[in-house]
Amino acid sequence: MDIAFTTNPDTMYAVANIDNSEGLIKLMVYNNGPKSSELYGQFFFVTGGKIYTQARDGDGFVELEGLAVAFAAVSETPQWCAECFAVVVENHLEQSAAVRM
Repeated sequence: MDIAFTTNPDTMYAVANIDNSEGLIKLMVYNNGPKSSELYGQFFFVTGGKIYTQARDGDGFVELEGLAVAFAAVSETPQWCAECFAVVVENHLEQSAAVRM
């Protein structure tokens, strides 16, 4: 797998120099594959129900239109990554529901 998921603010800072000490970013997905890959270090994050990535010029962030576009921006296998992500989310929701019961 060439991507990783994180909710850890320290990892977000290490990957993208983003301060998430206030917890506004709910999830970051980033490419941690081979450093020789053009996508290495690319990332997107979810906050406020929207998906963002770094602007091409490196100045600020731009909104992405959906998970398919987001995974294509960070992975050479975006469809597979999106399917894995869906399973992770589904499992998380099931576990959360079981804890509340």
